[in-house]
Amino acid sequence: MGKIERAPTRTINRQPITPLIDSFDLQSNDVVLPKSTAIGFLSTDGLFTGDVLADTQMLIADLSNNAENDDKRSRVENTLTKLGERHKGFIERVLRGFDGKYVTVSLSSSLLADLFPLDDGLPDERPILARETNPIIGTSGVRLAVVCPGIAKMQIESIVGAGVELKAQGYNPKPRIAVPLVSFSTELSPVKNQIRSALSLQDTKLDIPCGAIICTPRGALTADELAQSADFLIINTDLLTQTTLGMSKVDTDANEDDVVPHYMSIGLFANNPFNTLDIDGVGKFIETAIKRARKTNPEIEIDVMGSHRGNEAIRLYKRLGVNHLIAPTSYWN
Repeated sequence: MGKIERAPTRTINRQPITPLIDSFDLQSNDVVLPKSTAIGFLSTDGLFTGDVLADTQMLIADLSNNAENDDKRSRVENTLTKLGERHKGFIERVLRGFDGKYVTVSLSSSLLADLFPLDDGLPDERPILARETNPIIGTSGVRLAVVCPGIAKMQIESIVGAGVELKAQGYNPKPRIAVPLVSFSTELSPVKNQIRSALSLQDTKLDIPCGAIICTPRGALTADELAQSADFLIINTDLLTQTTLGMSKVDTDANEDDVVPHYMSIGLFANNPFNTLDIDGVGKFIETAIKRARKTNPEIEIDVMGSHRGNEAIRLYKRLGVNHLIAPTSYWN
Protein backbone atom coordinates (compact mmCIF):
# COMPACT_ATOMS: atom_id res chain seq x y z
CA MET A 1 0.00 0.00 0.00
CA GLY A 2 2.92 2.32 -0.25
CA LYS A 3 5.42 3.43 2.28
CA ILE A 4 4.21 4.25 5.79
CA GLU A 5 5.77 7.53 6.80
CA ARG A 6 6.77 8.29 10.36
CA ALA A 7 3.78 9.42 12.37
CA PRO A 8 3.75 13.13 13.21
CA THR A 9 3.03 14.17 16.76
CA ARG A 10 1.51 17.10 18.57
CA THR A 11 4.19 18.47 20.84
CA ILE A 12 4.06 20.49 24.04
CA ASN A 13 7.36 21.16 25.74
CA ARG A 14 8.90 18.88 23.12
CA GLN A 15 7.30 15.77 24.61
CA PRO A 16 5.36 13.98 21.86
CA ILE A 17 2.17 11.98 22.10
CA THR A 18 1.77 9.48 19.28
CA PRO A 19 -1.55 9.79 17.41
CA LEU A 20 -3.93 6.93 16.78
CA ILE A 21 -6.64 7.23 14.18
CA ASP A 22 -10.24 6.31 14.84
CA SER A 23 -11.92 7.19 11.55
CA PHE A 24 -12.36 4.60 8.80
CA ASP A 25 -14.59 4.64 5.73
CA LEU A 26 -16.95 1.68 6.17
CA GLN A 27 -18.01 1.87 2.53
CA SER A 28 -14.51 1.68 1.09
CA ASN A 29 -13.20 -1.56 -0.38
CA ASP A 30 -9.73 -0.67 0.78
CA VAL A 31 -8.52 1.06 3.88
CA VAL A 32 -6.49 4.02 2.68
CA LEU A 33 -3.73 4.52 5.17
CA PRO A 34 -3.32 8.24 5.96
CA LYS A 35 0.26 9.21 5.32
CA SER A 36 0.51 10.59 8.85
CA THR A 37 -0.60 7.39 10.53
CA ALA A 38 1.35 4.51 12.01
CA ILE A 39 -1.22 2.90 14.33
CA GLY A 40 -4.99 2.62 14.36
CA PHE A 41 -8.16 2.43 16.43
CA LEU A 42 -11.41 1.00 15.16
CA SER A 43 -14.88 1.26 16.70
CA THR A 44 -17.15 -1.54 15.48
CA ASP A 45 -20.47 0.24 16.09
CA GLY A 46 -20.79 1.22 12.42
CA LEU A 47 -20.58 -2.42 11.35
CA PHE A 48 -24.09 -3.00 12.73
CA THR A 49 -25.73 -0.31 10.60
CA GLY A 50 -26.07 0.55 6.92
CA ASP A 51 -27.27 -2.32 4.77
CA VAL A 52 -27.33 -4.71 7.77
CA LEU A 53 -29.39 -2.44 10.06
CA ALA A 54 -32.56 -4.50 9.56
CA ASP A 55 -30.63 -7.68 10.38
CA THR A 56 -29.25 -6.10 13.55
CA GLN A 57 -32.70 -4.91 14.62
CA MET A 58 -34.09 -8.41 14.11
CA LEU A 59 -31.21 -9.86 16.13
CA ILE A 60 -31.85 -7.53 19.07
CA ALA A 61 -35.58 -8.28 18.89
CA ASP A 62 -34.86 -12.02 18.99
CA LEU A 63 -32.40 -11.68 21.86
CA SER A 64 -35.02 -9.66 23.78
CA ASN A 65 -37.51 -12.51 23.42
CA ASN A 66 -37.10 -15.13 26.14
CA ALA A 67 -39.03 -17.73 24.20
CA GLU A 68 -36.80 -20.50 22.84
CA ASN A 69 -37.65 -22.31 19.63
CA ASP A 70 -35.87 -23.66 16.57
CA ASP A 71 -36.95 -20.76 14.34
CA LYS A 72 -35.52 -18.18 16.73
CA ARG A 73 -32.26 -20.08 17.19
CA SER A 74 -31.89 -20.43 13.43
CA ARG A 75 -32.54 -16.70 12.83
CA VAL A 76 -30.06 -15.66 15.51
CA GLU A 77 -27.39 -18.01 14.16
CA ASN A 78 -27.90 -16.86 10.56
CA THR A 79 -27.87 -13.18 11.53
CA LEU A 80 -24.71 -13.53 13.62
CA THR A 81 -23.07 -15.34 10.70
CA LYS A 82 -23.97 -12.50 8.31
CA LEU A 83 -22.78 -9.82 10.73
CA GLY A 84 -19.64 -11.84 11.41
CA GLU A 85 -18.76 -11.94 7.72
CA ARG A 86 -19.17 -8.16 7.51
CA HIS A 87 -17.00 -7.67 10.60
CA LYS A 88 -14.30 -10.06 9.45
CA GLY A 89 -14.09 -8.60 5.95
CA PHE A 90 -13.70 -5.03 7.13
CA ILE A 91 -11.37 -5.80 10.02
CA GLU A 92 -9.19 -7.83 7.67
CA ARG A 93 -8.86 -4.81 5.33
CA VAL A 94 -7.97 -2.58 8.28
CA LEU A 95 -5.33 -4.98 9.57
CA ARG A 96 -3.89 -5.38 6.08
CA GLY A 97 -3.71 -1.60 5.67
CA PHE A 98 -1.91 -1.27 9.00
CA ASP A 99 0.28 -4.34 8.51
CA GLY A 100 2.84 -4.62 11.27
CA LYS A 101 1.18 -1.86 13.31
CA TYR A 102 -1.13 -2.27 16.27
CA VAL A 103 -4.83 -1.82 15.57
CA THR A 104 -7.08 -1.58 18.61
CA VAL A 105 -10.56 -2.89 17.81
CA SER A 106 -13.23 -1.77 20.26
CA LEU A 107 -16.18 -4.06 20.91
CA SER A 108 -19.55 -2.40 20.44
CA SER A 109 -20.01 0.47 22.89
CA SER A 110 -23.39 2.02 22.04
CA LEU A 111 -25.73 -0.23 20.15
CA LEU A 112 -29.22 -1.00 21.31
CA ALA A 113 -31.29 2.16 21.72
CA ASP A 114 -29.43 3.88 18.88
CA LEU A 115 -30.75 1.28 16.45
CA PHE A 116 -34.40 1.96 17.24
CA PRO A 117 -35.18 5.68 16.81
CA LEU A 118 -38.25 6.92 18.66
CA ASP A 119 -39.43 9.33 15.96
CA ASP A 120 -42.23 7.06 14.74
CA GLY A 121 -43.07 5.08 17.85
CA LEU A 122 -43.21 4.77 21.60
CA PRO A 123 -40.49 3.32 23.84
CA ASP A 124 -42.66 0.30 24.60
CA GLU A 125 -42.61 -0.62 20.92
CA ARG A 126 -38.88 -1.22 21.11
CA PRO A 127 -37.47 -4.64 22.01
CA ILE A 128 -36.88 -4.95 25.76
CA LEU A 129 -33.09 -4.69 25.40
CA ALA A 130 -33.46 -1.41 23.48
CA ARG A 131 -35.83 0.44 25.80
CA GLU A 132 -33.08 2.72 27.01
CA THR A 133 -32.88 6.49 26.77
CA ASN A 134 -29.22 6.68 27.79
CA PRO A 135 -27.21 3.58 26.83
CA ILE A 136 -24.16 4.89 28.72
CA ILE A 137 -25.82 3.77 31.94
CA GLY A 138 -27.66 0.89 30.29
CA THR A 139 -26.81 -2.22 28.27
CA SER A 140 -23.76 -1.18 26.29
CA GLY A 141 -20.06 -1.91 26.16
CA VAL A 142 -18.96 -4.75 28.41
CA ARG A 143 -22.52 -5.12 29.74
CA LEU A 144 -23.75 -5.95 26.25
CA ALA A 145 -20.91 -8.46 25.90
CA VAL A 146 -21.98 -10.17 29.14
CA VAL A 147 -25.76 -10.00 28.65
CA CYS A 148 -25.60 -10.94 24.95
CA PRO A 149 -22.45 -13.08 24.73
CA GLY A 150 -23.31 -14.19 21.21
CA ILE A 151 -22.65 -10.68 19.88
CA ALA A 152 -19.27 -10.44 21.61
CA LYS A 153 -18.40 -13.98 20.49
CA MET A 154 -19.18 -13.04 16.88
CA GLN A 155 -17.01 -9.91 17.08
CA ILE A 156 -14.11 -11.69 18.76
CA GLU A 157 -14.17 -14.62 16.32
CA SER A 158 -14.21 -12.12 13.44
CA ILE A 159 -11.14 -10.34 14.79
CA VAL A 160 -9.34 -13.62 15.42
CA GLY A 161 -10.36 -15.01 12.01
CA ALA A 162 -9.15 -11.90 10.19
CA GLY A 163 -5.81 -12.00 12.00
CA VAL A 164 -5.30 -15.72 11.41
CA GLU A 165 -6.02 -15.46 7.67
CA LEU A 166 -3.67 -12.53 7.21
CA LYS A 167 -0.92 -14.28 9.16
CA ALA A 168 -1.32 -17.33 6.90
CA GLN A 169 -0.90 -15.00 3.90
CA GLY A 170 2.41 -13.70 5.22
CA TYR A 171 1.17 -10.47 6.80
CA ASN A 172 1.98 -9.38 10.34
CA PRO A 173 -1.40 -8.42 11.86
CA LYS A 174 -1.39 -6.96 15.36
CA PRO A 175 -4.99 -6.68 16.55
CA ARG A 176 -5.87 -5.72 20.11
CA ILE A 177 -9.36 -5.89 21.61
CA ALA A 178 -10.66 -3.06 23.79
CA VAL A 179 -13.73 -3.51 25.99
CA PRO A 180 -15.75 -0.32 26.70
CA LEU A 181 -17.35 0.76 29.98
CA VAL A 182 -15.44 -1.61 32.25
CA SER A 183 -15.98 -0.68 35.91
CA PHE A 184 -15.19 -4.02 37.58
CA SER A 185 -12.13 -6.15 36.88
CA THR A 186 -14.39 -9.21 36.93
CA GLU A 187 -16.25 -7.88 33.87
CA LEU A 188 -13.19 -8.57 31.72
CA SER A 189 -13.08 -12.28 32.53
CA PRO A 190 -15.88 -13.42 30.16
CA VAL A 191 -14.38 -11.48 27.27
CA LYS A 192 -10.85 -12.76 27.89
CA ASN A 193 -12.21 -16.30 28.09
CA GLN A 194 -13.90 -15.84 24.71
CA ILE A 195 -10.64 -14.58 23.19
CA ARG A 196 -8.74 -17.60 24.54
CA SER A 197 -11.45 -19.94 23.28
CA ALA A 198 -11.43 -18.40 19.78
CA LEU A 199 -7.64 -18.59 19.57
CA SER A 200 -7.59 -22.18 20.83
CA LEU A 201 -9.68 -23.24 17.84
CA GLN A 202 -7.06 -21.91 15.44
CA ASP A 203 -3.63 -23.29 14.63
CA THR A 204 -1.88 -19.98 15.12
CA LYS A 205 0.64 -18.15 17.28
CA LEU A 206 -1.39 -14.96 16.99
CA ASP A 207 -1.49 -13.02 20.26
CA ILE A 208 -4.41 -10.67 20.93
CA PRO A 209 -4.09 -8.42 24.00
CA CYS A 210 -7.32 -7.41 25.77
CA GLY A 211 -7.73 -3.98 27.31
CA ALA A 212 -10.36 -2.02 29.23
CA ILE A 213 -11.84 1.34 28.28
CA ILE A 214 -12.46 3.39 31.43
CA CYS A 215 -15.64 5.47 31.14
CA THR A 216 -16.92 5.65 34.72
CA PRO A 217 -15.69 7.06 38.05
CA ARG A 218 -15.56 3.55 39.52
CA GLY A 219 -13.42 2.38 36.65
CA ALA A 220 -11.04 5.27 37.31
CA LEU A 221 -10.93 4.72 41.07
CA THR A 222 -10.24 0.99 40.68
CA ALA A 223 -7.78 1.28 37.79
CA ASP A 224 -5.22 -0.46 40.00
CA GLU A 225 -7.41 -3.57 39.91
CA LEU A 226 -8.11 -3.22 36.19
CA ALA A 227 -4.37 -2.96 35.52
CA GLN A 228 -3.91 -6.42 36.98
CA SER A 229 -6.28 -8.07 34.49
CA ALA A 230 -6.17 -5.77 31.46
CA ASP A 231 -3.25 -5.73 29.02
CA PHE A 232 -3.74 -2.00 28.40
CA LEU A 233 -6.11 0.79 29.45
CA ILE A 234 -7.89 3.51 27.48
CA ILE A 235 -9.59 6.43 29.21
CA ASN A 236 -12.59 7.78 27.29
CA THR A 237 -12.86 11.41 28.41
CA ASP A 238 -16.20 11.99 26.67
CA LEU A 239 -18.01 9.23 28.54
CA LEU A 240 -16.09 9.86 31.77
CA THR A 241 -17.26 13.48 31.65
CA GLN A 242 -20.88 12.42 31.28
CA THR A 243 -20.76 9.84 34.06
CA THR A 244 -18.82 12.16 36.38
CA LEU A 245 -21.15 15.14 35.91
CA GLY A 246 -24.28 13.00 35.73
CA MET A 247 -25.08 14.80 32.48
CA SER A 248 -25.88 13.20 29.16
CA LYS A 249 -24.45 15.26 26.32
CA VAL A 250 -27.47 14.41 24.18
CA ASP A 251 -29.89 15.61 26.85
CA THR A 252 -28.01 18.65 28.16
CA ASP A 253 -25.98 20.05 25.26
CA ALA A 254 -27.85 19.32 22.03
CA ASN A 255 -29.83 22.58 21.78
CA GLU A 256 -29.16 26.20 22.67
CA ASP A 257 -31.78 26.14 25.46
CA ASP A 258 -30.37 23.00 27.12
CA VAL A 259 -28.71 22.93 30.54
CA VAL A 260 -25.08 23.41 29.51
CA PRO A 261 -25.65 26.44 27.23
CA HIS A 262 -27.89 27.94 29.93
CA TYR A 263 -25.24 27.39 32.61
CA MET A 264 -22.68 29.09 30.39
CA SER A 265 -24.97 32.02 29.62
CA ILE A 266 -25.46 32.81 33.33
CA GLY A 267 -21.83 32.20 34.26
CA LEU A 268 -22.13 28.89 36.14
CA PHE A 269 -19.82 27.23 33.59
CA ALA A 270 -16.78 29.08 32.27
CA ASN A 271 -16.39 26.47 29.53
CA ASN A 272 -18.46 23.72 27.98
CA PRO A 273 -17.27 20.59 29.84
CA PHE A 274 -18.01 18.46 26.79
CA ASN A 275 -15.52 20.48 24.75
CA THR A 276 -13.00 21.64 27.37
CA LEU A 277 -11.74 19.09 29.88
CA ASP A 278 -12.94 19.67 33.45
CA ILE A 279 -9.45 19.58 34.93
CA ASP A 280 -10.59 19.93 38.55
CA GLY A 281 -13.21 17.18 38.30
CA VAL A 282 -12.81 14.75 35.42
CA GLY A 283 -9.08 15.53 35.34
CA LYS A 284 -8.73 14.30 38.92
CA PHE A 285 -10.31 10.97 37.95
CA ILE A 286 -7.91 10.68 35.01
CA GLU A 287 -4.95 11.41 37.27
CA THR A 288 -6.14 8.95 39.90
CA ALA A 289 -6.69 6.22 37.29
CA ILE A 290 -3.24 6.59 35.76
CA LYS A 291 -1.36 6.81 39.05
CA ARG A 292 -3.16 3.83 40.57
CA ALA A 293 -2.80 1.71 37.43
CA ARG A 294 0.91 2.46 37.14
CA LYS A 295 1.45 1.72 40.84
CA THR A 296 0.11 -1.78 40.22
CA ASN A 297 1.62 -2.22 36.75
CA PRO A 298 4.33 0.36 35.96
CA GLU A 299 4.68 -0.83 32.37
CA ILE A 300 1.01 -0.84 31.38
CA GLU A 301 0.12 1.19 28.30
CA ILE A 302 -2.47 3.90 29.01
CA ASP A 303 -4.11 5.82 26.17
CA VAL A 304 -6.68 8.62 26.15
CA MET A 305 -9.53 9.06 23.68
CA GLY A 306 -12.24 11.70 23.36
CA SER A 307 -12.88 15.21 22.13
CA HIS A 308 -10.94 16.92 24.94
CA ARG A 309 -7.75 17.85 23.12
CA GLY A 310 -7.08 21.44 24.13
CA ASN A 311 -3.65 22.52 25.32
CA GLU A 312 -4.53 22.23 29.02
CA ALA A 313 -5.78 18.68 28.51
CA ILE A 314 -2.71 17.75 26.46
CA ARG A 315 -0.42 19.10 29.17
CA LEU A 316 -2.22 16.96 31.73
CA TYR A 317 -1.90 13.86 29.56
CA LYS A 318 1.80 14.46 29.05
CA ARG A 319 2.47 15.14 32.72
CA LEU A 320 0.74 11.88 33.64
CA GLY A 321 2.64 9.86 31.04
CA VAL A 322 -0.20 9.00 28.67
CA ASN A 323 1.15 6.82 25.87
CA HIS A 324 -1.22 7.68 23.01
CA LEU A 325 -3.93 10.21 22.22
CA ILE A 326 -6.65 8.66 20.07
CA ALA A 327 -7.92 11.28 17.66
CA PRO A 328 -9.48 11.50 14.17
CA THR A 329 -7.24 12.00 11.17
CA SER A 330 -8.41 15.62 10.80
CA TYR A 331 -6.90 16.53 14.18
CA TRP A 332 -3.39 15.75 13.01
CA ASN A 333 -3.59 17.41 9.59
